[in-house]
Amino acid sequence: EGSEQRTIYRTHLGPGVAGPTTPWNDQYADVMRDGNYENYRSGNQYAAMQAASNVEELRQALADHQGAAFVNTIGADKAGGALYADMSAIPNVSVELIQRCAVDVESGARITTLNGSDPSCDWQIDERAAAPGLMPPSQQPSLITTTYAGNSNDSYWLSNPSQRLEGFSPIIGNENAVRTLRTRSGLKFIEEILERGEKFDQSKVEGLLFTHRHYGAELFLDEVLEVCADDDSLAEACGVLAAWDRRQSVDSRGAHIFNEFFRETRQLSAYYAVPFDNADPVHTPRGLTLDQSETREAILAALHTAVDRLNDAGIALDARWGDVQFEMKNGEKIGVPGGDGRAGMFSVISAGFDAEQGGYTPIVAGNSYIQSVTWNEDGSPKARAILTYSQSPEADSEFYADQTKVYSRSEWIEMPFTDEQIAAKLIREETLEL
Repeated sequence: EGSEQRTIYRTHLGPGVAGPTTPWNDQYADVMRDGNYENYRSGNQYAAMQAASNVEELRQALADHQGAAFVNTIGADKAGGALYADMSAIPNVSVELIQRCAVDVESGARITTLNGSDPSCDWQIDERAAAPGLMPPSQQPSLITTTYAGNSNDSYWLSNPSQRLEGFSPIIGNENAVRTLRTRSGLKFIEEILERGEKFDQSKVEGLLFTHRHYGAELFLDEVLEVCADDDSLAEACGVLAAWDRRQSVDSRGAHIFNEFFRETRQLSAYYAVPFDNADPVHTPRGLTLDQSETREAILAALHTAVDRLNDAGIALDARWGDVQFEMKNGEKIGVPGGDGRAGMFSVISAGFDAEQGGYTPIVAGNSYIQSVTWNEDGSPKARAILTYSQSPEADSEFYADQTKVYSRSEWIEMPFTDEQIAAKLIREETLEL
C-alpha cells in the first residue's frame, strides 16, 4: 500500500512534540519527558507487593521500587489496617521548582511545562528515590489508618477526610479545593455507614457500588422539582422525576431525564447556594439559589431541552434505564446499570447519548474489572468479582456476553482460590501441541 517516512527528534529529556498547542518555531520547542521511560522495576514491584503480609509491608514495597507506573494503591490487612498511597513513578518536581521554572502557568491546568533551556529546571535528583529524577517516597502521599481509605480517581487529598493528606507538590494533585461529585458520593456513602455505628463487611462494600445511587439527584432533585412545578408543560417529566428512585439501576425510570438536564446545566455549578467550604469539603458546595429568577429560568430551560432531546429521539420519558443505557452483543440489547461520575454516580459507566441508537451506547469507559475480597474463618480469601465487558472480544465466543449479562443483573461471580475450589470450578483442560 506504500510507505511513509517520518523524522523523530529526541533530546536528553525526551522526544520533541509539535502541535497546535505546542508550536515548534525559531524561538520555542517542546519536549516530553516520561517518568516511566526505562521503568523496568514493575516486576520486582509487584512481586514485593504480593509478598507483603500487612499494609506496612505493602507501603514499604511501593517505596522500595517505585515501579507502579501511575496508579493509586489501596489495601487492607487482616489486622484491620487500611492503606492509601499515591506512590509511583512521579517526577521530582517541587513547589519551588514549579514557581521558578513553570511557563504559561494557567489556573487549574493539568499539565505543567518547565523551562527546558535552564538545566536547573530539570527534574531534581534525590538519592532516596528508586531512579534518577523520581520523587523520593517520603515526599509522596500515603496513609495507614484503622478506619478506612479510598479514592475515586481524584486527588489524594481526601482519601480519608478525617486524616487529610496535605503539603505535597501540586505535580501529584491538588488540595483544599472542590472535590468531584463522584468523590463526594463515595465519601458520603461511607460516612452514612460509619454514622450508624456499623462496620464494613463484604456485602456493604459491594452495596456502595451496586445500589447505583445517584448522589447528584440526592443533592439537587428536590429543588429542581420545586422549580419544575412552575411550568405546567413539564408536568409529565416532573411526575416521572418525582417518582424516580434516584438510582441508575436497570429498572430505574426517569434517570435519563435528569441525566440530560444535568448535562445541559453543566452540573448546576453556576447556581450553588452554599459555596465550597474547606472545613466541610464532603458536603459543599450544595443547594441552589432558587430565590434568583435566573436560576429558576436556567433550570426550566434545561428541563425543556432535556425533554425535547428525548422526545426527538423517540425515547419515552418513563423508560427503564436499562432500555436507555445498553450494550449490543450479537443483536441482543443488554441493559447496563451505572452512570456519569461527574453527576455524582459512584457506580460509573460512561457512554455518549446517541439519538439514532436510542440512548447511551456503546459503553466506552467506567466500571470494568471489579472485585471485593474478605477472609473466611480459616484465613483463606473470599473473593467475588465481575468483568463487566465479558471475557472475550470475539463475537462467536460463548464468553462474548456472559459477564455483561451478570453485571446487568448487578450480580457477582465467586472466585476460586484454594486448589480444591479451583478443581471444583474446572470446566475443561486443553493441551497445546507444539
